[in-house]
Amino acid sequence: MGSYELEGKQLKFSKMGSTMMMCPQGMETERGFIQALSNTSGWKIEGAGLDLFDSTGKLLARFEGQGNQ
Repeated sequence: MGSYELEGKQLKFSKMGSTMMMCPQGMETERGFIQALSNTSGWKIEGAGLDLFDSTGKLLARFEGQGNQ
């Protein structure tokens, strides 16, 4: 859960939260995901992909669409 602000190519996530109730082990992926969102300041969509970048232009996360399933 959380919120975001989008202004042109600037993207900011804030007030991010999660719960560990369903995942008592293996939380490294979730922590990495939330950290990437928290540090995001830019984005790019290319084809079915979404890239998230920090303020220096470093790639934080890459998501690839899977189409209709």
